[in-house]
Amino acid sequence: MADVTDVRKAVLAKLLADITLTALLGTGTRIFHVSARRGETLPALVYQDTGTRPDDTVPMHERTFRFSAFHSTADAADTILDRVRFLLHDKPLTITGPGWRFMGCRALADEGEPIEDGDVLSRSATLRLILYEVA
Repeated sequence: MADVTDVRKAVLAKLLADITLTALLGTGTRIFHVSARRGETLPALVYQDTGTRPDDTVPMHERTFRFSAFHSTADAADTILDRVRFLLHDKPLTITGPGWRFMGCRALADEGEPIEDGDVLSRSATLRLILYEVA
């Protein structure tokens, strides 16, 4: 049986292995699933994912990942998201857990204007992964 946490682990491993992205995020692990801890040092990258299996006859899954970059400027947040898109859009992804065959990843539309909260700005982007569940 395929476990969706294997997909999350694969995405996180790819992001953490990239020295350009980790340099943009600074010292320490600043990539979080669902939400950053209150008072977390900026910059930070937060992701969450949801998934569907649109057709019960075909074991295909769509995993939608929403990434939000938090920084002191919108341009810096955009730079982080640009790197995430570069790493995942139309690139291979190795999923080490059993049960998945990765088919592809596509960047979808960005979320529009940055969201400002005091001295913190966030930008968001969405990517969709297509996977097949294999026995």
